[in-house]
Amino acid sequence: MHQKAKCLACGDITIGNRWNFAPLPHSPATISRRVKPPSARFQADKLALYFVYVKEVLVVVVVVVVVVVVVVVKVVVELVVAVIIVVVIVVELVVVVIIVVVIVVVIVVIVIIVVVIVVVIVVVVIVVIVCVVVIVVVVVVVLIVAVVVVVVVVVVVVVVVVVVVVVVVIVVATFLFYFFWVGIYTTVLFSGQSLRGSKGTFID
Repeated sequence: MHQKAKCLACGDITIGNRWNFAPLPHSPATISRRVKPPSARFQADKLALYFVYVKEVLVVVVVVVVVVVVVVVKVVVELVVAVIIVVVIVVELVVVVIIVVVIVVVIVVIVIIVVVIVVVIVVVVIVVIVCVVVIVVVVVVVLIVAVVVVVVVVVVVVVVVVVVVVVVVIVVATFLFYFFWVGIYTTVLFSGQSLRGSKGTFID
């Protein structure tokens, strides 16, 4: 008849009776026909076994925790590296944008300076042309006025000379005419008086 029996040496519970051989390393002398209350040695062994189990569990837990911590640290480090890479890329992009903006501003300033220089040159050329034109016009006008004045003066002088000559001619002619006729008249008059005095007659 089979019943539950227990090894008195190690506390192992086996199936069988005291007439049967228990599985090795048990012996029939250590097999009890009934389960007795656990002894102090069995309790100590059981506690030691619990400690072994707990130690193994703790080792497993520590290993798992270490693995998890390593994985988390690795992930965090990778995330930090990724963030640093992103920050570096963003900084490089910002630097590139700043460089592009500076280049554009410099180009715009250069274009503005060139436009201002061209405008100034055009204005100076226009002013010079206007000044030259004004000077030429003034010179031409002055020359024309001078020529007109000279012509007017010459004409006036010629007219005055002509008038003076005419007046002189008229005066001289008048004087000569007057002198001539007065001389003739006086000669004739004196001649008549001489004839009357000698012959008693007057010849007109």
